[in-house]
Amino acid sequence: MIERQNPVLPDKIVPETVMRLLVHQTKARRLIDPPCRGQHVIGPQCDLPIAGGPCKLDAFPHQLCPDPMPAGTRINQENAQLRRALFTSHTEDAPDRLTVKLRNPCGRPTRNMAAGVVYDDLHDECLEGRIPAFGTPRNTRSDFRQRKRDRSRYAHIVNKLNTPLEPYQTHTPIDPAILYWGTPVVLISTTNPDGTPNLAPMSSAFWMGRSAVLGLGLSSHTAQNILRTRECVLNLPSIDQVEMVDRLALTTGAQEVHPWKQAAGYRHHAEKFELAGATPVPSDTVGAPRIQETPVAMEATLVADYISDMHLLTMHVQRVHVHETIRLGSHANRIDPDRWRPLIMSFQNYYGLGDQVLPSKLATIPEDHYR
Repeated sequence: MIERQNPVLPDKIVPETVMRLLVHQTKARRLIDPPCRGQHVIGPQCDLPIAGGPCKLDAFPHQLCPDPMPAGTRINQENAQLRRALFTSHTEDAPDRLTVKLRNPCGRPTRNMAAGVVYDDLHDECLEGRIPAFGTPRNTRSDFRQRKRDRSRYAHIVNKLNTPLEPYQTHTPIDPAILYWGTPVVLISTTNPDGTPNLAPMSSAFWMGRSAVLGLGLSSHTAQNILRTRECVLNLPSIDQVEMVDRLALTTGAQEVHPWKQAAGYRHHAEKFELAGATPVPSDTVGAPRIQETPVAMEATLVADYISDMHLLTMHVQRVHVHETIRLGSHANRIDPDRWRPLIMSFQNYYGLGDQVLPSKLATIPEDHYR
């Protein structure tokens, strides 16, 4: 029997060949035999040239079950072609250059996938992705370009997922004895029981609004003075006073040095202001003196004390004194961050601030908004 001719385009060449009909077969189609009773559908497969019969087990969860009835072609629709590397001269229906090689739809992806991002699996070229639906104009070139754009869009993500991490990009669990990540040094001036002034350096301070939280050891002489008088002065040195701060290192105002401090090399010294080379100046609201040389001096009173393995003292700052050199000229109550260079202690070593690394969006909020 000669194959029935369907309507074709004027420039399309239709092969004429003899098609064999089975006893139970009703009619034939061009180029690809349709599925009939007992016959499997044509499709990509790992080993078998013929795919399994149409049933629910042959369909993926996101796919519709194949229709066991053959579908007719339309005038604007071409039949699916399997690409071949070589073809004979009399094969007039060979695929064109846009035909994409069919792959195994059951193949597993060979790359990492980011959660929430849909990728094209290079081993998953399903047949229906290359055959336009009934009534939909064929646009193979547009589909090819879109898939190429999608691959380029997520290429940087895939490259990061496939790139081995360098040692500096990974974390290693450690157990540091101290967590001095870098905070300003504070010289706390207090009053001893005999009325003499005491001066002690520390850097475990946290600031919030008009409050300061100080972390001091349970055996700290400064902590005992604050708990007794409920006041102190928090002096903030700049990098210019680093030698003043270092002179006070490994000293304590307590006459009986704690055994732990003795083992660390601490010694008793009563005249701390004289040892540091600091000039005491009377305060306005508290009895402890402030330091004349430090650019910042804050008079504070005790609000609360939380005791764990140390004293966590919450202090309320009620008077702030600053040098004119660090004031922001256009604002009476603001500090110029480009001129204020606090002394920083990071893991028991002294450091200063560098230049501004990035303008802060938070700085757009007026400071008076926090009052």
